Amino acid sequence: MLRHHSHTPAHLFLDDTAYFITGAIYNRQHLLQIDALKHELKLCMRRVFSNYGWDLQHWVILDNHYHLLAKSRHGKDMPSIINELHGRSAH
Repeated sequence: MLRHHSHTPAHLFLDDTAYFITGAIYNRQHLLQIDALKHELKLCMRRVFSNYGWDLQHWVILDNHYHLLAKSRHGKDMPSIINELHGRSAH
């Protein structure tokens, strides 16, 4: 499945595929300077990806953004995963 939005490049959602994903805090604010917050985000990532059957393989969490590598189960779930991850971690 291919999805394209005017403000982002096209996204291709494939099953059983490795994805490198980057997410940033709004305006690149340094809201994750505290190690405990980074730890909570890591737990949230693990929970959300596991709930969708994706294999979260590697990640790095910096003060204002994160990078991760995950293998998809169903590629079409990626938008839901990202929405849930960002929604849960925002609280």
